[in-house]
Amino acid sequence: MLVIGLTGSFGSGCSAVAQILAQTEAFHVEKLSKTIREEAERRNEDPDDRHVLQDVGDDLRRRFGTAVLANRALKAAKRAAPDKDWVFDGFRNLGEIACLRSQFPNAYIVAVDAARDIRYSRLKQRYKKNEAAFDDDDARDQLEPWEYGQQVSPCVDAADVLILNEDDWRKSNTRREKLVDRVLDVIRLMRAPGRSRPPSQPERLMQHAYSASLLSSCLKRQVGAVIATDENDVVAMGYNEVPFGQETCRTRHSGRCHRDIIRAGYLENLGKLKCECGQKVDVKSPCSCGRDSSGLYLAGKVLDSCLALHAEENAILQGTRTVSARLDGTTLYTTTFPCLPCANKIVSAKIKEVVYVEPYPIKEAAEVLESAGVRTRRFEGVKAQAFFKLFKTVPS
Repeated sequence: MLVIGLTGSFGSGCSAVAQILAQTEAFHVEKLSKTIREEAERRNEDPDDRHVLQDVGDDLRRRFGTAVLANRALKAAKRAAPDKDWVFDGFRNLGEIACLRSQFPNAYIVAVDAARDIRYSRLKQRYKKNEAAFDDDDARDQLEPWEYGQQVSPCVDAADVLILNEDDWRKSNTRREKLVDRVLDVIRLMRAPGRSRPPSQPERLMQHAYSASLLSSCLKRQVGAVIATDENDVVAMGYNEVPFGQETCRTRHSGRCHRDIIRAGYLENLGKLKCECGQKVDVKSPCSCGRDSSGLYLAGKVLDSCLALHAEENAILQGTRTVSARLDGTTLYTTTFPCLPCANKIVSAKIKEVVYVEPYPIKEAAEVLESAGVRTRRFEGVKAQAFFKLFKTVPS
């Protein structure tokens, strides 16, 4: 039996992939949203309103545990199709993924994704061309700050395989056929690990980047990067880490993040700050005297206070220290899209292309790379956590 869970941002095409699996490989499909829609109808709420579905889904996970939707879908599949392969459409919480993997250790999570603008173009009629409403729902869908909430972004990060679905099928049947081919390629790998095909060059090089990330001591996010030539030879690698000889957060702050300590200090001092007129500063609005007091405090993630060099920075530094390595015209493979300072360094190093897995929400970095003619490409294929599982030959 082959068991697959699908996750991805709405409008990416998870349901399309589920339909392909049903039509071409005779999979039985169960939608996790079925339980949510039935509950919405029971409450006399609109089951086609995404905000309603988000509210009801959160409420069910809060009341019955984060695995409730996955458990009910599994029970439905066992009743309806005990002898078929199964695909579960609509994982939106890490608890749902954990549930599937605990009951089926050989199950696979497949993420289906597409860029925000492409997804909006597919759904703009449903949203009556209201981009703000789409973005509000999308932001909530990606990550809510509670355990039982929507967690699409972490679910995509946790997937074994990433499939990009960014073509418009209405313009060409060939484009749909390309998606079918990519889906079937994944199924062949799952049915016969190590026998269907070897890893592609992007899969191999991204595996190196993820391996490098494990060397990072960062308490927030381990990031890895490798730089490769057109012949796919790795000339440099890096991971986010403090400069050589410096103490890490683990030793310097007994396991606490340096940025968290800095942020806590700023927040503690906010209550002590006063405007020039003598009034206490209100973080959310200008002072009643009309002065802008925002310069008195620092909000956000305090990224500039991080003690570490980023993975891309360390890879570029290593490349420039190696006499035989020329970074001109190379490709950088990174587990996370570069930030703005790293984008500037990539341009300066004359790297021609960046391949990444996890998007980064700061658009200025993408604009810097684009204006300098550096190509950016989202990774597609088998991710690091399933690399050996799908490419190591299993004896027959």
